[in-house]
Amino acid sequence: MTTLEQKLKHAQQWMLREVLEQKKHLWESLRSEESITEDLQNYFPPEVCMSFSDTDIKELIWSELLYDVQSEHPDIDGSAIILWYQKVFDNLVEKYITKALRKYIKHQWRLPSPQNTPLEKSLFQLIEKWFILSSGRLYELIKNNKNNTQTHYYESIFRDFLEKNAYEKKSLLESDFFLHLDWLQRKKILWEKRHSGIVSRVDTEFARQKYIWEVKEKNSLLYILANLWSVEG
Repeated sequence: MTTLEQKLKHAQQWMLREVLEQKKHLWESLRSEESITEDLQNYFPPEVCMSFSDTDIKELIWSELLYDVQSEHPDIDGSAIILWYQKVFDNLVEKYITKALRKYIKHQWRLPSPQNTPLEKSLFQLIEKWFILSSGRLYELIKNNKNNTQTHYYESIFRDFLEKNAYEKKSLLESDFFLHLDWLQRKKILWEKRHSGIVSRVDTEFARQKYIWEVKEKNSLLYILANLWSVEG
C-alpha cells in the first residue's frame, strides 16, 4: 500500500468514526442511511437504480454520510468523499462504455502496437490488459472528439465507436456530461487536489454537484451514466 493509499485509508477511517460519533450527538442534523437511501431512490428511477451494484449503492451512501459529516467539520479534507463518488463513476464507465468499446474493438479491428502517446498506450492496455478507462483519459477522448482533433489509431476507433452508437454519443458529447467532467478537470479535483489531500469544503460541494447534483437535478455525471443501462449489450 502506497503512502497516498494509507493516507486516504486513515482519512476514511477517521471520517467513518466521525459519522458514528456525530450520530450520537447530532442525529437530527445528519441524515440516516435509510434517509439517504430514500433520497437516492427518489432521484434515480427504478429502472436506473438497477444500473447500480450493491457495492455502488453502499459507496453512494457512504459518500453522502461523509459529506454530511464534513458539513459539521468544514475544515477537514474531502478526498475520501470524492473517492467514493469516483469509484461509482468508474464502475459505471466500465459497465456501460468500456465493456462495449472492448467488444467493438476486438470484433472489428486489428490490434497493432500503440503509438508512443499516453492516451494511445492507455487505450491499448484497456483492451489487452483490461485496464479501466480513467476519468482523465475519458475526458481527453471526449474533448478531442468534440474539437475534431486529429487522432492516432486507437483514439480514432473510439470516435468510430461513438458514431455507430448514437445514444452513447449523445450522452457523452451532447449532454452536460462533458461540461461537468471539464469542470472537475480544470479545478484539478480528480487528480492533484485529491491525491494531495487538499480538497476543501467548497471543492467538495461543487464536485458533489457534478457527480450527483445534490440528489435533485437529473443531469449529473452519475445520472447520465446510469441511464446508459437502456442500451447495454
